[in-house]
Amino acid sequence: MSRPKSAGKSSSKSSNASSSADQPAASSKTERGNADLNAKERNADLNAKERKAEVRGNGPRPVRETQHETAQLMMPQHANVLGHVFGGVVLSMMDTTAAVSAIRHARLACVTVSVDRVDFREPIHVGDLVIMKSSVNFVGRTSMEIGVRVETENLLTGFRRHTNSCYLTFVAVDRNGRPVPVPRLKPETPEELRRYEAAKQRRERRLQERTEEGRGRKFESGIE
Repeated sequence: MSRPKSAGKSSSKSSNASSSADQPAASSKTERGNADLNAKERNADLNAKERKAEVRGNGPRPVRETQHETAQLMMPQHANVLGHVFGGVVLSMMDTTAAVSAIRHARLACVTVSVDRVDFREPIHVGDLVIMKSSVNFVGRTSMEIGVRVETENLLTGFRRHTNSCYLTFVAVDRNGRPVPVPRLKPETPEELRRYEAAKQRRERRLQERTEEGRGRKFESGIE
């Protein structure tokens, strides 16, 4: 009679050992399942935000709805001793003008993240009327490229000059300053399509340059 009891105890111990051995594997599967679920929830939340962005803008927004034009008469306080308008004054006006186009597209607060090279082709003088024209050229997920064209008009003669152009990149942010998705852009005319494709190529170059700069910093710090 003692032998069956002993066999029963041995069987029970073996069963407990087997259960204990299976627990880590089951726990690992549960953790992987939770991680996959969390990733799916994050993706779903991101897609929901993107859909909300589309709803705010009633779908892709046409370029014409982002266009903005402003003008300001240049006064002595805007110029140096030669009567030439400070470059910083022009840059400030460009930044403000581009911001209007970015906000019109996103219908959200937007911040400047980069300004492409600016060449001042001709000087702007005191008494000139400076005209700024802007529109959104390209839209990523949270960023937008805005093109600004600067012209001046001699109010006495009506003669206009194209003094410079520039591309600025803005990002839409929420109340906490975090980037948020923006509606897509809908170029319609051949000129808008041309600008869209050109802006897309510029964006790819910017991303490549950013990657190369990051590698350079790592190399200088001895990480690579």
